[in-house]
Amino acid sequence: MPTQGLATSYDEVPYPWLCYRPSHPSHLFVCATLLGLSPAPAETCRVLELGCALGGNLLPMAASLPGASFVGIDLSPAQIASGQQAVDALGLRNVSLQTKDLSDVTPALGTFDYIIAHGIYSWVPPTVRDHLLRVCHENLAPNGVAYVSYNTLPGWHMILSLREMMLHHARTATDPLAQAALARELIAFLAEATADEDNPIEGTLMGAWRSILRVQNGDPRQQVDAALLHDELAQWNDPVYFYQFVEHAGAHGLQFLVEADWHLSVLDNLPAAVASRILDMSTN
Repeated sequence: MPTQGLATSYDEVPYPWLCYRPSHPSHLFVCATLLGLSPAPAETCRVLELGCALGGNLLPMAASLPGASFVGIDLSPAQIASGQQAVDALGLRNVSLQTKDLSDVTPALGTFDYIIAHGIYSWVPPTVRDHLLRVCHENLAPNGVAYVSYNTLPGWHMILSLREMMLHHARTATDPLAQAALARELIAFLAEATADEDNPIEGTLMGAWRSILRVQNGDPRQQVDAALLHDELAQWNDPVYFYQFVEHAGAHGLQFLVEADWHLSVLDNLPAAVASRILDMSTN
């Protein structure tokens, strides 16, 4: 199984305790309601998180919505064990954490009003992507909402270049955390080396690179070796164009609803001329 190496990597270096506000069922409920759906109320909903890691995203939801029920699956036994310790320590009774591969998830697991898959789609091989969307189709309740994050082209082309540089710079590291430390070292160096706006090689491209490096170097996640290791330095990191994701989802009986960051889908947030041009270019 291609995911065995993934399980081992997360057993050795667990993903950090992180949560993602746009994936909260209360937020997804509002988005779906505004677009005319009748989603389940967050207070009593059923939530499935795929790739829940230590439970950093799922457990705060469970604590804030005691009337809802939550299931988290992850292929790393070590992460699930750590997550279960947190569940027990918090006294949560509405959470079930299970060690499970996506390929083993069937309709028998039940149906869910909200399915969350943050940080999986672009970081797994194509066969696993198919399983992810299959689960979203088979285990999603009527009027249910799936939250799926992925790295998007064309913007990610420049970050892919940075990823390749980091991988090359850290190629001699034999320990995962040492690899992450070398990668962070390179990011910091590049950010410093391009910080001078009077640089004689200044140009539009250099300005774009400077902006990306400032963001990468200032990203709190980049200061956490485990996050950098499993995100930018992951074995798989395959960004896709939006249309490719929508087509793939459609092949599994799913339909795009809206960006979880609502404001990114509202044309009124753009200059009128830009919004008008986008509408003219749109064919669907």
